[in-house]
Amino acid sequence: MRRLFALSVLLALALLASLNCGGSGADPLGKYAYVLSNPISIRKVHLSTGLQVGSTVALNGNLRNIAIHQGTGQMFGMGTDMNLYSVNVSTGTCTLISAAPMSLSSHNGGMTFLPNSNTLLFINQDSNRYRIDATTGAVTSTDLDTSIGIFGLARRYSDGWTFAYGAGDFVLSCADIDADPTFFTLGPPSVDLSGGAGMAIDQSDGKAYVVASEGLFRANLTNGALTPISFDGGDDIAVIP
Repeated sequence: MRRLFALSVLLALALLASLNCGGSGADPLGKYAYVLSNPISIRKVHLSTGLQVGSTVALNGNLRNIAIHQGTGQMFGMGTDMNLYSVNVSTGTCTLISAAPMSLSSHNGGMTFLPNSNTLLFINQDSNRYRIDATTGAVTSTDLDTSIGIFGLARRYSDGWTFAYGAGDFVLSCADIDADPTFFTLGPPSVDLSGGAGMAIDQSDGKAYVVASEGLFRANLTNGALTPISFDGGDDIAVIP
């Protein structure tokens, strides 16, 4: 019995060490995401524990928003120069995609891929809504303005609903924006957020995550409540498929 107990302790310690040091191998606890710290770096984190995996990767571009294509796993970033970049998550190299800067009123906002598509949906703090071709980095359409300005944006593929945190009030809202650009309030966060917030949804289980300067949180998509995961914050988040 003592030998079994000792073995259990050793296995637990080994798992904890691998999470802290970025060890390889299968992880039974779940999924990972990349967190952007504007505008200079990204880090990989465990979505169950918030622990960082491996080292922080410095970026050679200034990014404000990130999104990962669910089919290819490629990360894309919106630059402060209004250009779209592909991002090498291992080296931090940001490769220019746009032939010219996009005509956007602001680069501060939220960005997410549309389901089964190579099109990015970008809504900024001025309520302006754009569709961007991730292949060319060009704006393909400028849709009707949304009812709120946005920081943090995520699309739930299972039913097409779009979720966002309003710029200024940081209240979680949702909309079926393919039909109507009006966002409906779900509820304020249970934690006061003082600055910009990033948001992402794990399409495999529908769980939502929010990152802000106050930390990393799991978001309740019914009432807007936030459950703390880690006090290590950031500016945007993208779940790794």
